[in-house]
Amino acid sequence: MILSTEEMKPTTYVSGIQSISFGDHPSKDSMVRRIWQPTDQIITPLVAATNPLKPSQLLLCVGNGQQATLGGGGPSTPQIQAFDTASFQGVMKHALARTVITEANMTNQGAPIVEPTVTKLAFSGDGKWIASVDEWRPPKGDSDIFLMGSKTKEQVRNERCEIYLKFWEAGPDGKALELVTRVNEPHQTDHPEVVLDLASDPRSPRFATLGGDGIVHFWSSKMRSINGAATNGSDGHHLRIWTCSRTVTLPTAVQQDISTEPTTRRPRSGALAFSGDGSILFAAFGEPSNAVMFAIDVETGDVRETLYDVFKGEVRSIKSLGSCLVMLSEDLNVYDMVSDELLYSFALKDNSAAAKRLTQLAVNAESRTFAIAAPVPASGQKLMKKGVQSELVVFSLENPEPVFAHTFPQLITSVLPAGSSSGFMVLDSAAQIWSVTEGSEVAPLFQSLVDLGVSDAESGRQPVAIGLASDDGEVSDEEMKDGDDDADMETDEAFDIHPTVVAPQRLADIFNTAPAFAMPPIEDVFYQVAGLFSSTLVDT
Repeated sequence: MILSTEEMKPTTYVSGIQSISFGDHPSKDSMVRRIWQPTDQIITPLVAATNPLKPSQLLLCVGNGQQATLGGGGPSTPQIQAFDTASFQGVMKHALARTVITEANMTNQGAPIVEPTVTKLAFSGDGKWIASVDEWRPPKGDSDIFLMGSKTKEQVRNERCEIYLKFWEAGPDGKALELVTRVNEPHQTDHPEVVLDLASDPRSPRFATLGGDGIVHFWSSKMRSINGAATNGSDGHHLRIWTCSRTVTLPTAVQQDISTEPTTRRPRSGALAFSGDGSILFAAFGEPSNAVMFAIDVETGDVRETLYDVFKGEVRSIKSLGSCLVMLSEDLNVYDMVSDELLYSFALKDNSAAAKRLTQLAVNAESRTFAIAAPVPASGQKLMKKGVQSELVVFSLENPEPVFAHTFPQLITSVLPAGSSSGFMVLDSAAQIWSVTEGSEVAPLFQSLVDLGVSDAESGRQPVAIGLASDDGEVSDEEMKDGDDDADMETDEAFDIHPTVVAPQRLADIFNTAPAFAMPPIEDVFYQVAGLFSSTLVDT
């Protein structure tokens, strides 16, 4: 960080990715014996989002250093970091939840101070608003004094759980965030209910949340007023406030006893997804293997359609892509809502608890493709620690056969669509960013791995067989081996994968409009350059 000597204000902030990472060698601090043990595994995906106004900018939920993030029995990520993949450096870091930014982050008993964790993050369709959800639960060691009667520590922690839904206004430069509205416990019965999912309307500045109470809240902004008069900010623009504009109770929640304590009732899962035109909100909610899909009219709040028996186990994620819904549970189902039929389905091979938490789904509307990332633990390994690999598989809506399959040497912690490009961005447990794009989209001006002194053999990146099985049965090793040759030829021609690199210094503005994986086709670049020279000749 570079500070001004006159005003002692930061003028430049340069950093790498501050997400959880597993180093090659343990730190000396980890060798000190303490009354608590730091987290040595990744138990949840990294919460991240892409800026619609700046496709090269990633927003990652991070903590106050590796020690503070991994301490306290679970990852703590109260801050957000904006990372620019074009310049390949951090451009901003902002606190979304209350933090303890100090070296004295230990209590008198030697236990770490537990900070909140941001669990959900979403941009509005116009990129001007950000919604976040953060949670905090007291440590287990601090719950003993509240134990009364037959209460357990988990019940006490749930009763004193703090859940906040916050709405932020993004500055025009993409670096400043202003808190506009904070909603305490957006979902609550006789105890705070966890926010299962947060979704953003792609067509209008509107958000939706689904809680453990089985209720969907729609959130919209309105003018902030005092005594009927609009309130203006210091720069003269009208101030706005976010409120709940509509509440929809899912029929499944009415049939179930939502007043039961969360520790005694069966676990519920759910997910949300807006349709491409923003007219329908798809909501999945229910107990394991009994979750139901609802299609809710955004304008009226009526349930237009209900789908049963489309989830096996817990609901992990749902995404809308064109006229189809991509649903992820223990199976991966692609359902066409217009023709009302199941296009195809796959069963995930590894359904362990650790694999369920780290399995992720992302869609790219521009290329009509979706990607699924799943961990591949070593033989007999059940925890997501250092050494675990991940598979990334890309599908298209038209063909049930995967168009791309690749095994990453590190555990994938987040998968995102690559802004205005037709590919995906992948972040792993080594704090590395990878881009998965079609080969024709890779800009020739950026250096290759060979130019950087890194060979394909050293990177260990060889496509492997997909870790899914069709409904007809398990795929045999012979069938997978026979299909590898054809799949490798197709994927090698259609896709190229490489880590994002730093753009050359002082490139012309025409080449700085997007990172390497989001550059336009070379024909468009040629015409832009030709047009640039033509306009220069005309001016002269």
